[in-house]
Amino acid sequence: MSLLKWSAQLDIGVSEMNHQHQDLLDLMNNLHDAYEAKQPFDAQKVCFLKLKTATVEHFTNEEKYMEKIEWAKLPTHKIIHQRLLEEFGKHEKIFFEKNELTEDFFRFLKFWLSSHIQGIDMEYGQSVKQKKGA
Repeated sequence: MSLLKWSAQLDIGVSEMNHQHQDLLDLMNNLHDAYEAKQPFDAQKVCFLKLKTATVEHFTNEEKYMEKIEWAKLPTHKIIHQRLLEEFGKHEKIFFEKNELTEDFFRFLKFWLSSHIQGIDMEYGQSVKQKKGA
């Protein structure tokens, strides 16, 4: 069962970032599916590490994009990304120490992806739309 599905509410109006967000959702859902199916640690680990790598790459790409469009809130966005990676890292530590994921981790992922995309990501998306319309 999907943890979070792509919807129009998550469309920020920047196709490159939308595709990356969709990829993150797919990876998150794959990890959740592996967790719910009680797949072995090694299988879950592969999914986890793919999500981690894609997350770091996405944050890097998104920050480069915001530099390109001269997004005034980039410094704040970078801090938010850093905090999200720190929280992800805390869950990663627990995962590797206990060899299991937790529901708390999936609550974090769901909240992070939905609120972050619908919040601050939507702001830069709207800014891009306004610039294109001007």
